[in-house]
Amino acid sequence: MTEDFGKIIDAANSNKNFQMPQVDPTEYPSLCCDKCGNVAFTTAMIIKKIPGVLLGSPNKTQLMPDQILVCSKCGTILKKDREYYKLTDDGHDTVNESNSPENKLII
Repeated sequence: MTEDFGKIIDAANSNKNFQMPQVDPTEYPSLCCDKCGNVAFTTAMIIKKIPGVLLGSPNKTQLMPDQILVCSKCGTILKKDREYYKLTDDGHDTVNESNSPENKLII
């Protein structure tokens, strides 16, 4: 494994002419809020409760934080984050305690 890693490093070092493509971000469209059209976002934190049973600790619930993007004008959570985390437009969770995977787990 170490030999393979060394070969990869050597190959990368020997290719001094390789350059990353130059990308001009002004040439591409900005992501917009789907409610107000604003293009500025701030980060916020979402925290999910993961059942301990899924992590090997049946009596402990694990908290998993993650960043999401929120419109800086109207406070709407970015659509892709709402869909991924199953949130409503106003940021409420659509997964309730009675429908969570923990309650459907059969042991």
